[in-house]
Amino acid sequence: WINDYITAFGPQGVIVLAYFFGSLFATQIRQNLGFFPFLEFTGEAGAGKTAVLEFLWKVMGRENYEGLNPTTSTNAGRYRTLNQFSNMPTSYLEGQSESKDAKKGRDDWLYELKSLFNGRSMRSKGLKTSGNDTDESPFYGSIVISQNVKIQADEATLTRLIYQHMTREHHTPEGKRAAIKLHGMEMEDVSSFLLQSIMQEKKVMEMILSKYPEYQKIVSSNERIEHSRVIDVHALLLAIFYALGQTWNIDYKTQNITQNHILKIAEDRQRDLDHDPDELQEFWYLLEDFMRGEIEINHSNNPRFELAINLNHIANLVRDTGLPFLDVPLLRKLLPNSKTFEFIDNKTVKSSINQKTTRCYVFKWNGEWK
Repeated sequence: WINDYITAFGPQGVIVLAYFFGSLFATQIRQNLGFFPFLEFTGEAGAGKTAVLEFLWKVMGRENYEGLNPTTSTNAGRYRTLNQFSNMPTSYLEGQSESKDAKKGRDDWLYELKSLFNGRSMRSKGLKTSGNDTDESPFYGSIVISQNVKIQADEATLTRLIYQHMTREHHTPEGKRAAIKLHGMEMEDVSSFLLQSIMQEKKVMEMILSKYPEYQKIVSSNERIEHSRVIDVHALLLAIFYALGQTWNIDYKTQNITQNHILKIAEDRQRDLDHDPDELQEFWYLLEDFMRGEIEINHSNNPRFELAINLNHIANLVRDTGLPFLDVPLLRKLLPNSKTFEFIDNKTVKSSINQKTTRCYVFKWNGEWK
């Protein structure tokens, strides 16, 4: 089924397959390299994201598996779920969606990834004994985050994620026929992939560990990629994909295309770190237009050095001027991680506009727009 899978889903789907393949050796990789990244997987409507995941869960021997929503689950629930498996992905669904719960900013699960990345426990659990015993079970698996919107988080979290967005650019008539064929396969037809892969553990690990330093040099030689962890996680993905290609005889053309695509998503991740998301950048453009139009938006009493903005105030201005709807919940998530202006605090200030106590997002400011 490998060739049908490549035909159906192209390099985007192959990268997801490589991640699932690498997850079968996550513990061994962490023992040798000290880390194993997580996969963030989004997709356009009709691009095939769901089809990819449904098929790969069959490959992993987990039919009708969906996953859990980390936003609505408890810390203890996630802890138990993550400790159920080793060397196997756990699926997080719509952790940062447009749902009501997501808008409350319940992103604790995102920051748990920092310790899980290195295989450490996400929490310390007290044991029911007469002493001070605790359970801090290591994390032995991997995590696939499947959702419709791109994750917005701090640099430390984003650099632990491999981001793959599924588009429709790979769609062809041949691919549609191949996808239909894959959909008709039963778990018994494809799940031998898991057994046959782990039986070659020694060979696979030798390939990954020998190729990893080589790919580190290749990724770091790209002037567009600077962050060391971005280099490390994508070099590891390249090494895993190399081992997948050698183990399952993936053709040279597909290997070349997919390797180039991995370098591209590494560049994209670096770009995420260097620039604000489009939604936040549009917000800054909006504020610049307001200020150039002499509309007062800066509540700071130190306007030469600080920019203090109240989102409800801006939303009312947007409504009154007939501009498109302002997504306030999304901006609440994005503003503290702004790259354009350095975030100071979300605090109450005595407004220079109306002399009332007003809660504002406060940024360093020199009176110029970047």
